[in-house]
Amino acid sequence: MKTGQATLIALVSVLGAGACDPGDGDLYKNDLEDVIDDEGRINFRTGHDNGEELNGINLNGMRLNGMRLNGEFLNGMRLNGMRLNGEALTGLQMIGNILQAIGEDLSTRSGADLEGAVVSTEVTHPDTSVVETEWAYTNFEDGPNGLVLMNVQYRELPDTTWQPACKDGADQPVKAVQLLGSWDPESGDPVGDQDVVSYGCLKAALGDCALWGYVPGKVVSGKDLRAYHQACTRAKRADYCGKGETHTQNGTSIDIYDDLGVQEEATNWGIEALYNEFGAVCINTPRKTNWTHTGVITECASKGKSIDTCVDVDHDGDIDFDDYPTARIAIRNIPTAPY
Repeated sequence: MKTGQATLIALVSVLGAGACDPGDGDLYKNDLEDVIDDEGRINFRTGHDNGEELNGINLNGMRLNGMRLNGEFLNGMRLNGMRLNGEALTGLQMIGNILQAIGEDLSTRSGADLEGAVVSTEVTHPDTSVVETEWAYTNFEDGPNGLVLMNVQYRELPDTTWQPACKDGADQPVKAVQLLGSWDPESGDPVGDQDVVSYGCLKAALGDCALWGYVPGKVVSGKDLRAYHQACTRAKRADYCGKGETHTQNGTSIDIYDDLGVQEEATNWGIEALYNEFGAVCINTPRKTNWTHTGVITECASKGKSIDTCVDVDHDGDIDFDDYPTARIAIRNIPTAPY
C-alpha cells in the first residue's frame, strides 16, 4: 500500500447461491455429507453456497462487498493516521494481506496488536464529496490461508454513533478480511493501484473467495493467485459475461475447483462453466433454470464477449483445464429453478 493511503472498495455484485435438488444414484464423490436446512436447502461439506453477495454478506451471494456509508457505496479512502489507546501509529503499509503499523516505541504492530485501533480517513463518495470518517478495528482472529479477520465499525464525523461496516443478509454484523487491491463496484474488475488495501466483508465474493484459498498475492505452483481470486468472484456470482452481472441466487450449491488444487473437485455433477478473471470461458448448463445456454451466449455476445459450449476438446473423456488452458476455475452444479 502506498504510504498513508488505503482503499476500501464496496462492490455490489451478484454471487448467488440457490436451493439445490438432490438427484438419484451415485451423485456425490468422497461420501459428501448433506445438511438440509428448514427451507429444504442443501449444504455440502466440501461444496460451497453461492450466495447473494460478493464481498460481504451471504455465501455465494449477490453482492461484491456489502460496505455502505449512509446508503452510498464506498469508493475509496485516504488514511490520515491511526491511533491506539491514545498512541499515534505511523508507517502504515500492507505486508501481504496484513496491515502493519509502527508504534511510538518503534515496535511493529499488526493483526491482534491493532485491537481497538481507530483509523482517521477522508472518504470520497460517488458525488465527489469528501467526508471525514473514522474506522475502528476489534475482535481480531486468525483466519485460514494466513488471513486476518476483524470486526470493522465506522462513523462519519461529526456523528458519534458507530455502525458495523459489514452486515449479512439478516442485517447482522459480519467480519471483514484485509486484501491487497481494489475493485470497481459496478463491473467487479480490479482497478487502479494494486498496492492498496481493501476490506472484504465475509459472506460475499471478495472475502469468501479469499477464505476458500484464492488469496490475492499468494503464490501457488509459481502462479500469483490474484487472477484466481478474480476468477472465483466471477464464478461464485455466475458472472458469465464478466461485466459484474449475476445469474444465480443466494443458497445455490456449487462445486468449485481449480487447476492448482487449491480447491478440489468433490462431486460428479455436470459442468456448469469454466471461468477465468474475465468471466466464463465456456458454458454448458446455467446454474439457474431461468437462464438458458443459448440465452447466456447471446447475452454475452451482445456485450462483446464470446463464450463457447464446453466440450471435450482432447477427447480424453473429461471436460477439464487441458481443454481450456485459459480457464482457472471450474464449477459443477445441479441446475435448479429460481425461488
